[in-house]
Amino acid sequence: MNAFESANNMGLSPRNYAKLIKKLRTSEDVPADNGNTAQHRGINSEPISEAQRQEIREALKIQNRKRRKRIGWYLAIVFPIAVILLLTTFKDFEFGFPSSFGPVVDEAQQKKLKIDLFHFYLADGDSWLERGRYHNATFQYKKAIELYPNDYTGYYWLAVAYSYQCQNEQSGCITGKSLVRSMQIQFPNSEHLEKTLSIYEPWNAP
Repeated sequence: MNAFESANNMGLSPRNYAKLIKKLRTSEDVPADNGNTAQHRGINSEPISEAQRQEIREALKIQNRKRRKRIGWYLAIVFPIAVILLLTTFKDFEFGFPSSFGPVVDEAQQKKLKIDLFHFYLADGDSWLERGRYHNATFQYKKAIELYPNDYTGYYWLAVAYSYQCQNEQSGCITGKSLVRSMQIQFPNSEHLEKTLSIYEPWNAP
């Protein structure tokens, strides 16, 4: 007859039988701890002195220093190698950025971009000039001149913008007339400069 059948004969449910077994083991099978349990298990129950605590602390500090040193050497060796491998692997990879971050634009493309920007400044200056925003127009024409300082077109429209500003706002007259005179030296064969210069005469620009 096993223990389960015995429990049934005694009228105990399996759950109550388990509780009974646990209670019996607690009260009978476990010997009383008369202060000898720690010694029986090989544990020193003597209190630790302050000197021993200090010795343990020092030992832990030494272990931690050694651990940190090993980690430092590991990072110093592995990290540079990992960086070199990444740079070598992805040196030709663009990561989906715009082409300006990719290969260098060749000379023909640079020239085309410069010309397109030059025409943009001229067109934008014309737009401001038509709306009577002379300061904005002169600013854009000057940007065009910075790109092509030897091109007549940017200087001419800058002189025209100053002439409109001189007539309508009575400002920029001296600057405009001085510009036209310098253009006569730089572009001696231009047919429009004399007419442009005459615009400033009624305003007594020197």
